[in-house]
Amino acid sequence: MVWGGIELCSNMNAMSVPPPELLGWILSILGGITYLAGKVMIATEAFEVSSGWGWACLLVPFGELIFIFKYWKRARDPFIASLIGILIMVAGAWVSYGPVSTA
Repeated sequence: MVWGGIELCSNMNAMSVPPPELLGWILSILGGITYLAGKVMIATEAFEVSSGWGWACLLVPFGELIFIFKYWKRARDPFIASLIGILIMVAGAWVSYGPVSTA
């Protein structure tokens, strides 16, 4: 049975594995959401310190890194969340496209 261009399995007992490209896209999207959540948390922490730090994190190049180094105890968890998001996105790209070969 085909519904909306997607073939539906009529035998519900059969376990089907999604294609790796779909899994890679899902991982990339979840990683992007995690990365953005970490960035928003860093900006929130910066605005809690002062509005100057908040705007610096949003508008000044490397302002966020300076804030992270200066206020490490406050920015540690959001920074780690954004790093985890990057790792999940890289894993999603690797699952979708495989390792990059130089040959």
